[in-house]
Amino acid sequence: MKPEYVAQKSIATAFTPLCVLFFWLVIPVFVILFRILAIKCESFEFYSDHVIHKSGVLNKSENRKPFFQVNGVNFNQSLIGSMFNYGNLVVDGAGRWDFQLTGIKNPRALKAYLEARGAKKEDFQNIIHG
Repeated sequence: MKPEYVAQKSIATAFTPLCVLFFWLVIPVFVILFRILAIKCESFEFYSDHVIHKSGVLNKSENRKPFFQVNGVNFNQSLIGSMFNYGNLVVDGAGRWDFQLTGIKNPRALKAYLEARGAKKEDFQNIIHG
């Protein structure tokens, strides 16, 4: 005997608003997690005569540049940056290149360090040249 009518469930009921929202958030969540991991793996190490920029999650890279004197430090911090304590610095070093540090945690401390470093070099130059 054949049924007169067969009722089937619609696959549309599988797409609840929460599922649709979750589906669209899966990709951005992975992107955000990867960016957080990449940011955690990035650092700038300052030494007396050079700076090392380390970065990379799977492919590690290390970029070393000479760094002897600080001529000036430009500091920029947005409203959100001041709320979450991050900002951007542009360091004017002696020589042909300047470097930008974007999204630095606790930028005021780094600015103070770099300015103190510039002052020490200036005092050293004054002592040498009389």
